[in-house]
Amino acid sequence: MKLTRLRFSFPVMKIACTVAHGVPRKPTVFERALLELTERFSGDEDYREYNLEKVFGEILGVPEVDNFVRPSLEKLLAAGLLQFEGDLASLSTVRLQDLILTAEGAQMLQRGELPGELSFHPLKFFYDPLRRELVAAAESTGLEEKPAGVALHIDIEENFPESFIREEFARKPPEGITPESKIQRVVRDEVRLLWKTVEGEIHLSEKGEVGLLFNDEFYENYFLEMPGEQLYESVLAGLFDYEAGADGIPLSRDFPKLARSLAHLFPAKDLDLHIKLIPDTVHFLRYQDYLKDHLACKPNTLMVVFEHLAEDCPEGIEWDVAINGAIIYLDERFILEDCFYLNSRKDSLFVQYFQFKVNGIEYMLPLGYGLKKDDPQLDLGGYYELLEELLDISDDPDHQLIKLFWKPADAVLKDLERRIGDELDDPYQIGEKLTEYREVIRTLRPEM
Repeated sequence: MKLTRLRFSFPVMKIACTVAHGVPRKPTVFERALLELTERFSGDEDYREYNLEKVFGEILGVPEVDNFVRPSLEKLLAAGLLQFEGDLASLSTVRLQDLILTAEGAQMLQRGELPGELSFHPLKFFYDPLRRELVAAAESTGLEEKPAGVALHIDIEENFPESFIREEFARKPPEGITPESKIQRVVRDEVRLLWKTVEGEIHLSEKGEVGLLFNDEFYENYFLEMPGEQLYESVLAGLFDYEAGADGIPLSRDFPKLARSLAHLFPAKDLDLHIKLIPDTVHFLRYQDYLKDHLACKPNTLMVVFEHLAEDCPEGIEWDVAINGAIIYLDERFILEDCFYLNSRKDSLFVQYFQFKVNGIEYMLPLGYGLKKDDPQLDLGGYYELLEELLDISDDPDHQLIKLFWKPADAVLKDLERRIGDELDDPYQIGEKLTEYREVIRTLRPEM
């Protein structure tokens, strides 16, 4: 069953870099000696304090150490095979422990070769980090500066394709470069993300497995291999969000047939009472057992609970004037079939929670749908009349204040005047009571 069709934006790296390369050569005697000494003795407790002048001059008997050895050391440092922080004015100040053999230096030592004179070659290309391949010139013209759909963001640092560049350079050297030339360094000049937009569909199987379908099998396999939690959190969570913003595509809009059919496929689960419990709004709920632990007065909120059939309290009213929160229990049938929640703004209508899987991980979400506000099914007038009747026969005059959720303040004040007039004969007392209620109303609804 297709849930929705939408656009995905996949990252493409636009890369400008400079490749330093050269034809390898055999190391000189002094170059090899420096690499081997650093590897063997820079961490040795007995020899690491020895400086290079002592090693080469006193121990190995090399005359004029600075003139013979220092040029070799400088070449190794420039090639990035050794690292040293300090003054090279005299090798008497360069201790073995001050030298660091780099990973490239260790490789060169093992192979018995050093980079020749370096040349520098600029490269510009587009790279697909998901496919791990270059993007053809024809495809690169359709790339966008900003994502046009659900974006799969990547870390540029983690995905920079240095090993790929080295392999491509060796496999197919640029024109004018001999196959013997090897990369020594890759310098990043500029790297930025562009976006390739691909259309896909979200499907739901009869077993409740959510899958992403594309015309390109690569993307289907890519999402199939993604861990379920990562796929849900990075891609699907916003799509199932009934309040998703511009970056998401809410499934709870304009899916009445789908929602009604799925309501029969999946069992109802715990309703998330945070959905749309917006202050200053009336919320209609169909009673279910799991609600009993959640039903408590909330600030500036009225909840009307239908089909509440508790034997000890088939109908009732809870009202907390201090927080302007109320709950009204009714044994009336709920407003709409196959529905468990609706707010008076008519912009949130939920069927049931349903269970589904994303790459083997189970989730529970409400599936909802929207109706036009003038839909005859959403004529709430009769239910407000029912609420008014219930409040009018209440023993507590304060319950009249609950009407502020859907009636103007002046109309509620008139209802209070009638109610107080039925209980009191003294005009002075009636006026005094009404003054008190006016102050309460101003506090509860200052905008009125």
